[in-house]
Amino acid sequence: MAATASTRRRGRKESATVRVSAAHSAATEARELKVKLPSWLSMPNAGVASCLAVIGTNPMDRAKTLTQLPGNKYGKDMVDALRMVCKQEGTLPGLYRGLPVAMVRESSKNMFRIGLFAPILSAMHRDPDTPAPAWKRFLAGTVTGALVAVSSNPFDLVKTRMQVPAALSEYTGMTQAMRMIVRREGFGTFYKGVGASVTRDMLGSSVNLTVASMASEALVNAGLFAPGSPALGAVCGILSAAAAVAVMQPIDTSRAYVY
Repeated sequence: MAATASTRRRGRKESATVRVSAAHSAATEARELKVKLPSWLSMPNAGVASCLAVIGTNPMDRAKTLTQLPGNKYGKDMVDALRMVCKQEGTLPGLYRGLPVAMVRESSKNMFRIGLFAPILSAMHRDPDTPAPAWKRFLAGTVTGALVAVSSNPFDLVKTRMQVPAALSEYTGMTQAMRMIVRREGFGTFYKGVGASVTRDMLGSSVNLTVASMASEALVNAGLFAPGSPALGAVCGILSAAAAVAVMQPIDTSRAYVY
């Protein structure tokens, strides 16, 4: 009986070892098969991916802008804001008002934030055999965040103004809005609130990119995901986005008043 139990326990341990070994072998094989793309492709890839992502996130982004307006007149939460705007403006116009400028804004943001993070981190951390420490990732994210804020602030301002209720907005599209702002307020208006944007994106990008890169390495090393897999990207994206939003939200709300 004792011998049989011992044999079963040994069998279970061997089976578990085989499963872990197989997971690590699969991850190693995936790492070896992963296609190496030229480094210059990271920026256009980030821009295209951002445009596609905005199609899904624009309704939530508009709800965020509406709930940040004073007095809770346009919705006390996301569901309430979206229900109200769809009733007043129609489903598609309500959910996707400001979509073109939101796509330009996100692509301009992520071409720098994602596209430049790896090159900047590589310049700071020359040893390819050891992972970069968290402080170097944080600093690389801070640098890209500052660049992001300056490049995207004009589109951020136009997007925010277009996402208020249509009845309160005099803008009908991105080009018309930018022309009207320049004519009435001057070109410098596009950089109104840029100080808040720089602070916001330096914090957000540093936290976002640090969490994403460290989570990706940890999950791959644990054999849970293959390198470069869509599932790995999705999990790391959710974790890093949640961390970034937590640090950006107070500045984001105050910046809406400045715009």
